Amino acid sequence: MKNRLVTFLVLLCSISCFQAVAQQEPIRFANGNFVPSPNIQNRSFKKEQAAGMTFRNRLYAVVQFSTLPSLEAQQRLSKLGIVLDKALPGKAFFASLPASFDVNSAAALNILSITSLPGVYKLDANLAELYSAGSKQPVEDIAVEIYKNMNRQQAIEAMVALGVSIIPSKFDVTGAIFIRADVAQLKEIAALPFVSSMSVKTLIDAPLNYKNVASHGFSALNASGGKNLNGKGVTIGIGD
Repeated sequence: MKNRLVTFLVLLCSISCFQAVAQQEPIRFANGNFVPSPNIQNRSFKKEQAAGMTFRNRLYAVVQFSTLPSLEAQQRLSKLGIVLDKALPGKAFFASLPASFDVNSAAALNILSITSLPGVYKLDANLAELYSAGSKQPVEDIAVEIYKNMNRQQAIEAMVALGVSIIPSKFDVTGAIFIRADVAQLKEIAALPFVSSMSVKTLIDAPLNYKNVASHGFSALNASGGKNLNGKGVTIGIGD
């Protein structure tokens, strides 16, 4: 009887472990799959782990769930001060939490893990290639995406303290700050907890007219001996 009970308990534990592994999905990024440790599910979250996610009085992390949170669950998270940002493949979100958040209560919220994202996953393909090659040239027009509830001015001050240059733009893109930085600084910038991604953008206006006129044979439309259509007097409306 005792042997049967031991066998049953071992089997039950094995099934529970198998389900835990099955629930853990990779979080997919352009630079590869990130598989976080299920530190909430297996109760292995340590205070030291929070250091890499903390800026001021908030934690900026990747939070993975066992199931996607419903509208009701999102409202519950919001009441606890948890702000969900961009959704990620793998039932995960960029999210910020109060530094005082009790991680022992996270499992009840269907949270599998709360982890900092390694900097390599924050770089787009162009920046990752430049960093791997050890380029010495400064990179122009880097768009640094920050968490939506991060104070923009505080983010700028933190990056300026690293020695990067802020590039003024004609308009402020919500959640993005444009910078100029050396390749060697990319790792330091990506290590900032509130940075979610970095990519190279073009800020200089570049005329696109006539780029494909010849290849598509459109020259006949604006030729004076043809249709003589040059776009004058035409109004284009764009709805969003």
